[in-house]
Amino acid sequence: MTAPPPAAETALLTFLNEIGVDHKLHRHVPLFTVEDSKAATAHLPGAHTKNFFLKQKKGGFVLVTCLADRQIKIKHLEKMIEAKRLSFGSVDDLLSVLGVIPGSVTPFAAFNDREAPSVRIILDKQMMEYAVQNFHPLHNAATITVSNAGLRTFFAATGHQPLEVDFDALEDQAAEEKKQLTIAHSGQNALHRTKPTNGAEQMLGMDGGAAAPAADLIKVGTDASFMADVIEASKEAAVIVDFQAEWCGPCKTLGPAIEAAVTQAGGAVKLVKIDIDKNPQFAGQLRVQSIPAVFAFVDGQPVDGFMGNIAPSEVQAFVDKVAALGGGGAAGAAMDEALDMADQMLEEGAAADATQTYGAILGEEPGNARAVAGLAKAFTAVGQLEEATAALEAAPEEIANDPAIVAAKAQIELAEQAASAGPLDELCAALEADADNHQARLDLATALMASNDTEGAIDELLELFRRDREWNDGAAKAQLFTIFDSLGDKDPVSLKGRRRLSSMIFA
Repeated sequence: MTAPPPAAETALLTFLNEIGVDHKLHRHVPLFTVEDSKAATAHLPGAHTKNFFLKQKKGGFVLVTCLADRQIKIKHLEKMIEAKRLSFGSVDDLLSVLGVIPGSVTPFAAFNDREAPSVRIILDKQMMEYAVQNFHPLHNAATITVSNAGLRTFFAATGHQPLEVDFDALEDQAAEEKKQLTIAHSGQNALHRTKPTNGAEQMLGMDGGAAAPAADLIKVGTDASFMADVIEASKEAAVIVDFQAEWCGPCKTLGPAIEAAVTQAGGAVKLVKIDIDKNPQFAGQLRVQSIPAVFAFVDGQPVDGFMGNIAPSEVQAFVDKVAALGGGGAAGAAMDEALDMADQMLEEGAAADATQTYGAILGEEPGNARAVAGLAKAFTAVGQLEEATAALEAAPEEIANDPAIVAAKAQIELAEQAASAGPLDELCAALEADADNHQARLDLATALMASNDTEGAIDELLELFRRDREWNDGAAKAQLFTIFDSLGDKDPVSLKGRRRLSSMIFA
């Protein structure tokens, strides 16, 4: 992907001079990640930043600029700026609206939005406490240092009114959410470990004791609080109502299962538990004839429900469905969209752009196996094998065996082998002279992989396996499995190769 012609650096610098904004331009190598930027521009005074181009589901774009080391949740930002269902903007939107490509996003891109401003600008309030700021000038091979006053003059000249947001508060919210989820999980574990001392009240958390889960996620409701706890609350996030009673045996089994699933949803769904004996009004309006009775509300309306006890797996599926209905699945959908975008960049040969996007995703979700693998593959594509290996080594242990991680590891191994691959014509000549030159055939397969002829490499390895499957400790089979791993289980070339190998093994 090449940088678009609109808003070239020279045009931007001319504009800054025309509006009287003092600035200093620093040249450097192209920078693709926040870490790259830190290493190359650490000597520059002032705030060092990162940027996100976001899109609202119902239209409209948001450009966020914050300190480079910020760790926030998009859902918290949504509430702070009163936006709904933000997701990463597409490459096409980024190009058409701001005239820049991934890896070059900058607040100076507002220069391309000045004719009819359509992008909301969000600035980190604490970032603006620095005397000067550092941003890319519409490409990633330079940095402009500008004062706060100069930045504000720039936005005024482009017709934008930035909103300064307290990002310290956003980080505090993220930390508090993590703390509350930990408390909720601990409370749930305690609930299962502790023998109740007061029958159903403690089992259902109705006695207000320490066993109750986090109040923000799970609460005991009443007829008096129903409008606020359910109807109004469901306009922000989906709400599940569990109608129950102290004497209800199945309720004692179903209740904890719902609580566990809601807690695991991480705020995408809330739970309100109502004792129908003490609060019969809304249970009657909903025609509850037996309990447990469970209803899901979104935007103030009931959207789903069930009666009676169901298996924990069915409870989990119900909660997941409700989360998606309420938009709680939007964050996951946005992440998938961003990953699809990064994958497409990589397929099109824009490894640097893909690296930037995978990095941004990992800033939101460090344990995303697909993003970790994608980042490693992007580094591998440009020959940065040490960086690719480091990306995988830094991944959480629990995703080490994820198929995407396994594929990335295999690709690195193949790339390392390709570095020492011999010339194709010489290897072909060696095989013509001696078809049983197994080392030459193995080396030819490596050279074919290096030249992106995967099917040719598989053909040679299968032929080597046919001639002598035990040669060099089964080198042909081992190399085939490395290639299959690198392609993934669903790749048609991999599937075909596996079938051919299986038929040979069991022939």
